[in-house]
Amino acid sequence: MKKNHFIILIILYFSFSPKYYAQSIQPDLSKINVNQKWMLVNKDKRISFQSADTKPEGRKTGDLQNSTLPNFEKYKFLRNEKNVLFSKTLLSGWEKMDQPNGGSIRRFYEFNNTLYAISDREIFVYDHNEWKGLNFGNHLCNIIHCMYRYNSGRIIVGTDFDFYYTDDNGVSWNSIFLGTGYPAVWDIYKTKNGDLLLSTTNGIYISGTDPQVFSLLTLKDTYVCTVNIDNLGNIWAGTNSGVYKAKYADLVWEKTGLDDDFYERFVIDSNNVIYTFSNYYVYMTKDLGKSWYSMSGNIICDITKDKDENLIFANGYNIVFADTNGAQFISRDCANFLYSVYTSKDNELLAGTSGAGAMHYDRLKDVFSDFGNEGLNVSTIRALVQMGNGELFACTDADSFYISKDDGLSWKSISKSWTICIKVRTDGSIYACIGNCLSKSNDFGRSWQKLNLDVTPYYINAFDISKDNKIICAGSSTGEVYLSDNAGVSFKLIRKSDYNFVDAVKILNNNTLLIQCGSLYYSNFSGDTLNIIWDNTIREVNDFADDRFGNIYLANYDGIFRSTDGIKWSPLLNQQEIKYLRADQYDNLYAITVFGSVFASNDQGKSWTQITDQIPYTFSWSFAVTKNGYILNGTQDRGLYRKKIEIKKRGVPSFSLSQNYPNPFNPSTTIEYVILNQGLVTLKIYDILGNQVTTLVNEYETGGNYSINFNAAKLASGVYIYILISNGNISSQKMVLLK
Repeated sequence: MKKNHFIILIILYFSFSPKYYAQSIQPDLSKINVNQKWMLVNKDKRISFQSADTKPEGRKTGDLQNSTLPNFEKYKFLRNEKNVLFSKTLLSGWEKMDQPNGGSIRRFYEFNNTLYAISDREIFVYDHNEWKGLNFGNHLCNIIHCMYRYNSGRIIVGTDFDFYYTDDNGVSWNSIFLGTGYPAVWDIYKTKNGDLLLSTTNGIYISGTDPQVFSLLTLKDTYVCTVNIDNLGNIWAGTNSGVYKAKYADLVWEKTGLDDDFYERFVIDSNNVIYTFSNYYVYMTKDLGKSWYSMSGNIICDITKDKDENLIFANGYNIVFADTNGAQFISRDCANFLYSVYTSKDNELLAGTSGAGAMHYDRLKDVFSDFGNEGLNVSTIRALVQMGNGELFACTDADSFYISKDDGLSWKSISKSWTICIKVRTDGSIYACIGNCLSKSNDFGRSWQKLNLDVTPYYINAFDISKDNKIICAGSSTGEVYLSDNAGVSFKLIRKSDYNFVDAVKILNNNTLLIQCGSLYYSNFSGDTLNIIWDNTIREVNDFADDRFGNIYLANYDGIFRSTDGIKWSPLLNQQEIKYLRADQYDNLYAITVFGSVFASNDQGKSWTQITDQIPYTFSWSFAVTKNGYILNGTQDRGLYRKKIEIKKRGVPSFSLSQNYPNPFNPSTTIEYVILNQGLVTLKIYDILGNQVTTLVNEYETGGNYSINFNAAKLASGVYIYILISNGNISSQKMVLLK
């Protein structure tokens, strides 16, 4: 897939995901209350126009009982794509886990007394108190919009990129070609005589007697979001430029008096009171569109009606009940943003959430509760990391923190919070951006203590902590950067907002900060100045990593690069779309692309091997490597994938002192050494006359590989000698400083 195509899909996802607005969306009950009445929008402000469509010959469109197929071009099924089953199946080297549960529910349906639900990229059927996926699987779409089930059992699904059907309950899926450009199918409406009307970005299509044929009916080249027919035979079309109506008998359209906007759903009661919505408003007309009334809300995503024909709508974090007079009742806030609301045949009220699956709402008790979310494993895994006690820690869009004690096979929710970035320290502590604050946990995520950094109403998008836990640098979703030199007791602002995301932050041992925010910046620990690194090859940094040899690595959409000072970078891997970098306990490197391909290196990035293929049409949102040799891929709306790998372990080290690199150098260089056993280690620098210049190391260390950076900015050019002493062993090397 092309890079720009992926970016478009991600932008589309952000446009539908309230969690990622730079300014966090919070319930604003000031916009709606139980006393709010319908307000007149306009009166008799209709704009009439003649449809450009040719009236079909031989069709009496007003006679819904004797409908025949219009004489337009017919589109038939052209492709037969076998779906790949995900659950517990190896897919391109990855195994899909059954947990953590969760996922966004965009819409509910009921066919033949069977309940269905649509997530972003999966269709679910409710069977024996459990949601079971229909394996929609490997199909290129960003959002599933709608579905319909025929009495024969055939299921058709409309998405933002194509149109599909299955005759075997999801074992295999086939594609319907509706025209060039693959118009998005937004909604499906069944007429009284059984015809299906499709609302698409290319107009309204209609089915015929042959269920494998659809034809373009009307509003050609019009972006139609939804369609409905009232009791008087008027067809209503909600488009991206207003609400239109026509007599179904002649399809001559007129625009009603609502502003140009997206109108996504109609609810029509037995008295021909018509409701629709867009963004922050619900609209009502009692005179077929001559005058409209509005009621403002938070962010309105769905509307329906109850058995008494009262209006119900999802209003951000709560549900509003209204009649033709105005709002009558408002539910308490749900813990998760509400995408959909549905009243089943027995008047049970269901709500679809952002990330937490399906919820049941009891109006009498005013309580939200889970509705059969077991098995709904299409969550978005925002963060993954292995903690010091060996447990895996994850966060999903269900606003839940999870832990796993078996390398990701099973998960348990331990608290209700949300984060997109976590850091684990050598002392066992964990830091996370929880909501709008930076927080710390000393008990492996069971409880959290807020640090003195709150960026409300925005959120922290990236941060890093120095190895001694004293320096903390954090960046917000609007470009602000904060710095603490006292372990989070206090922070100072070192970069003001410019409404760019701070995408990555790295603290280096040589008193250097690296900050990606529109461009890559570097600064010393004071943060007094931020300097741009002018290198076009390292723009748009996604992630940083380092090793014990003093190497710093960065990943971006062009590949992987290495540096010893954070300023001068050399290319290592020319691979597009690298999203995350990780290093294991043996300093092996792992890089994952946005599509799930993983590359590994065991020689400081000099050579790379691809160890997994990508997962088609799945985007990686988090990545972890466990000490037991598993790599974990947390995806967007597809749950968690895992793969067992072979970790290359270092051999038994021998006492050695390596030649510094680069050499000659100016002003920084890296010195690597290996010690055998625990003991006092000293590493000192001398000039050519034998005078001690500085001591780089003078402390107890365990056996292993070490790396340290030496900055000689204050020294004169010349030859210097560095000497390593440990447990009676001694070694020396020469180095040359050239300024």
